[in-house]
Order: sequence, then C-alpha cells, then structure tokens
Amino acid sequence: MASKPELERLVSATERTVLEKKELVMNNIEEENKNLQAPDGEEIKGGGLQPTEALKQFFNHVSLFSAPGISNAEVVELSMTDTIGAAIEKLFIQKVMGAPVRDPHQTGSLPLTDQYVGLLDFASLVLWALEVSTMASSFRWGPFFPVRPEDTLLHVLLILSKHRLKAVPVVDAESSKCVRAFITQNVALHLLLQCEGLPWFETIAGKEIRNAGFETEYNAEQLVFVHGDETLVTALHAMWKYRISGVPILDRPSKRLIGNIRYCDLLILLEDAQVFSKRNELLAQDFLKEHADDDGDHLQGTPLQEDFGAAISAAALSLANVKTPPMQDPVTFSSSDTMKEAMQKLFRARSDRGFIVDDVAS
Repeated sequence: MASKPELERLVSATERTVLEKKELVMNNIEEENKNLQAPDGEEIKGGGLQPTEALKQFFNHVSLFSAPGISNAEVVELSMTDTIGAAIEKLFIQKVMGAPVRDPHQTGSLPLTDQYVGLLDFASLVLWALEVSTMASSFRWGPFFPVRPEDTLLHVLLILSKHRLKAVPVVDAESSKCVRAFITQNVALHLLLQCEGLPWFETIAGKEIRNAGFETEYNAEQLVFVHGDETLVTALHAMWKYRISGVPILDRPSKRLIGNIRYCDLLILLEDAQVFSKRNELLAQDFLKEHADDDGDHLQGTPLQEDFGAAISAAALSLANVKTPPMQDPVTFSSSDTMKEAMQKLFRARSDRGFIVDDVAS
C-alpha cells in the first residue's frame, strides 16, 4: 500500500497516462479497504483515502501534457493589425473557430500574457459583420486566461467553470507562437470520462440530471429558443444578443425540439452564397432541412476514445478534422439520465451541448 506522499509522487509522474494514474488511486483505495475493519460486516468505501482526497490528488497531479494533441498543435494566430475582413477570411480558410490575437507592438521580453490582447471566435466576427444586432462601437473580445503545459487539469477545470469559457489557451515560451494549444470543453470531457471507476467520479456522475440543479423555474424562464417558422437571421440575432454558441429550434404547434443552429453552422453562410443572400427570409426549419444531409455521415457508430482524442486534439479549435452531429439531430437527455450518461452521450456525438426534454413535448 502506498503512503500518501508516495501516492502523490506516483500520480504526479509526468510519464504516466491518465488511465495509469487512475489505477494507482484505485489500487491504493482498495488496499486500504482491506486493512480496515468494517463494523457489523459493513463494507467501508473509500478506506483511509477518502474519494474527495483522491479527487484532489488525482486532478491536481494530472498535467496538461496528458491532453490529446497538445504536443503537436498548430495554432492559428491573428494580429491586432488585421482587418475584420482579413480575420474572417483567414479563419474561414483554415476552418478554425477561434484564435488568439497578438499585439505586434509588444516585445518578446514581456510576459506571454501581455503579448496577447484576447481571443476572437470566427462566429462572433461573422455575426458582428452581418449586423444581426445593433452595430456595437467595438467588437466583443473574449478574455485571455492562459495556462501552461505543466499546469494541472484541476486548474483548467476551475477556469472553464468560473469564467464559462469554451476553451483555455496553453502558452509555452519555447513555442515559436507562444500559444501552443487549447484545452477545450471537449478535451476536458475526454479526460473526465477516463476517470470512470474512481469512487468520487462515480458518486458525482451517478446523480440523475433531475437532481443536478439544471431543471429550475429560473432556467426555464431564461431558456432562449427560436421557432422553426422564424427566419434564419432571427436565430443568428439570438446567438449574438444572448452571447450563446447555439440556439434550439422548436416546432411552434407541438413545441417539439426539431434541431439546433450552432456557431459552427455559420460556415454554411460563407460556403453557400444562396443561403447567405436568403438569410433574412429563409425559415430556420427550412435551413435545417436543406442541410440535413451535409453532415449525415459524420457520426457512423461510436468513436473509440483514442480516435476521438485525436480528432478533438487540443490544438487549434479546428473543424477540419472534427465531425459534428447534424443540426436536426441534437443531443437530448431525459430527467432520469445520470450525469455520466449525459457525458457519454455528448462524447459519442462529439457535441458540446445537449437539451433536457420531457416525454410529452420531446
């Protein structure tokens, strides 16, 4: 049985994979269970090392080097001197949904965080340029909260949660471009699912969605959606106004969820001149139907963790090698699904969003 200092040393070993570290924690808990006397024959769960302690040790010793693709990233960067049009064109050609913006006037002697002014995402640029909302005096910059490869997964999870970010840039002074990769929500989910079997994970992930605080009257009142008989530009306006990366589309008579329009779908507007020109009169439901077959073959079967890890590499927020679920096939959950089942559904669908539906309205 490993002592706590010894366990911390083993878990923190950078050459070990996430799965190997999980086994170390699991084996330690099992060994401590064997050496404890349970009253009246009861099974002691967790042993001397409580699940919460395993959580702290595990996540606080899993470096970002464990993230898939972080070692071979190719991040696209923008400059403050780029025009809006040039930035949209560059991100569109590269099929990149976001990029850090460097200030060319700052010297390399400054800290890395001072060399970048923020993050820009492709969809927000397009929405701003299309004037789907009242034209703002300046563009909405995304915050720049960088981490380093040696930082831990726990640190990244706290940043993603606290600031409601989709991705966190990983900076490295040895990289020619400094920002070497991104840790996205999908990457974090990928790593979390490898923790299956740890007692703390099973305790939390085993809770039903109905008990996780998602279904409240406040959330219901704040739900943003667009009816299928409203125009495509209405959906785009909703995404810009409420700063959301996707909007559910409901059938007005039945209130059924018939699809969702996401940031990544804005690529269609630039790829299809006809859709671009019809955006003010094209109905959202017709937009879904017209492009139902565009990505229908993207999700054949269940991806292996290794394949999915490579596809959603922590690299450049790229869509080039990542297949997304069709707009007409959004990920849905029932109230009785567990958190673990919800995570697995998102993982299999390669999606960063899902919707809780009931048995009546669906």
